Amino acid sequence: MAIPDIVLVFEDISKVVDEYLLVAIELKHLRSSEKSDKYLRKAYREVGQPLRYLVFGFDSIILWHCFAEDIDDATISSYSDLVVGSSRN
Repeated sequence: MAIPDIVLVFEDISKVVDEYLLVAIELKHLRSSEKSDKYLRKAYREVGQPLRYLVFGFDSIILWHCFAEDIDDATISSYSDLVVGSSRN
């Protein structure tokens, strides 16, 4: 079973469903390596993991990407464009 890295609980002031909002946060740390393209593709395939938290009753999910300091901005930008572009489809 997938377990979120961080779980936040907030009072649901609108009480649409119940008294609390449960937020699951999944952290992905992307390290630099000689095979950075392969590693980034692997990280992209793991985007589905946080979606499973919705099945377990979380009200909201967050996928938080943390990039190593030595990864160049162009690589980060291309990865971000890939992830954001896929979420629009």
